[in-house]
Amino acid sequence: MAWGSPLEASAFRRGSNHYSTSNGYEIDFVTQDRQGKYELIQVCWDGEDASTREREERALRLAEKELSIPGKLVEWSSYLNGILL
Repeated sequence: MAWGSPLEASAFRRGSNHYSTSNGYEIDFVTQDRQGKYELIQVCWDGEDASTREREERALRLAEKELSIPGKLVEWSSYLNGILL
C-alpha cells in the first residue's frame, strides 16, 4: 500500500488548495489560517529516500519563490507525532 496518498488526504482536512509551479511541480497544499496568512505544505512519505526528499524540496522551494509564501515539508514521522493536528 502506498501511504503518501492517505497521508495527503488526511492533511487535506485542514482546508486547502494545491499549486503547480511553472515547471509543473505540484505542491500538495496552499493553506490559509484565520488571520489570512498563507503557507505551502508539501507532504513527503519517505523523507529517508534522498531522491524523494530532493524532489519534494525542489518543488517547495520553487513554489515559495514564485508565490512569495513560506512553506514547510511535512514528513510522515512528524505528521504522526501530531504536527498537523
